[in-house]
Amino acid sequence: MVPMDAWVADFNKDVYEMWLSLKGDYAFWDKGFDVFFSPVKRKPRFMFVGFNPRGEAEAFHSMTQHYQSGNFTTHMVHEYEYNFAMHCKKFNSISGWKAYLGEDNFWAVIQDSIKANLVFFRSSNNKEWRDPEKMNRKVRKVLRTYCYAKDRQMIDRIQPEVILVEGLLPYDILKKHVCRDFKQQEVFYGKNQKNNKSRRIYARGSNGNTTIIAVPHPGSYTYYKSYIPVIKEFLVRDLQLLIGKPDRLPVS
Repeated sequence: MVPMDAWVADFNKDVYEMWLSLKGDYAFWDKGFDVFFSPVKRKPRFMFVGFNPRGEAEAFHSMTQHYQSGNFTTHMVHEYEYNFAMHCKKFNSISGWKAYLGEDNFWAVIQDSIKANLVFFRSSNNKEWRDPEKMNRKVRKVLRTYCYAKDRQMIDRIQPEVILVEGLLPYDILKKHVCRDFKQQEVFYGKNQKNNKSRRIYARGSNGNTTIIAVPHPGSYTYYKSYIPVIKEFLVRDLQLLIGKPDRLPVS
């Protein structure tokens, strides 16, 4: 088997070459891409998965030089571990995960985890990604098809014990387009206080030996304040059962 560092470098190189081939095909191409936001290892206990990286072109400049030099290694620091340790108040996803898991639990989870996204190509926000004036449907379909195939390779190679999905949209993508053997286990709904409509606030499924758990995107956790105690109850309960060692999550 190819060593993990070499596999990651080959993976990043393939995405880089795909990105280069699309120059000029969509309006925010210069914002680049990113795959992994942490060191990568095989069979981590947890894998955080989001939809796509956010940011502007400036966020990609240093990585462009990195790749142009032929260096396709990944980030040496875990994005969540670094921002947690630095008490970064502007990083909303950190605050969201602290709310969903509790601060001590979140820190315990980070210690044996990696971070990635399902779609590798950066946009300022989800609205920009879906804007037909900035990216036509044909190009978006090409990118989605490419990324979902690479996602399958990623999950098969890394084999995480638990995938923690940041948002119900990427959960649906995993369920419908990525996982080969997805089985739905639980879905919980809460009422939207503004319009009284039901919305999913927690979902759990599996793909082979990997459990997949989804919560509302932690960056938007303030919109789910009334559901945070319920989300935390479900999440901590399931993680304590799944990891088989309740003491690994200190707060119940």
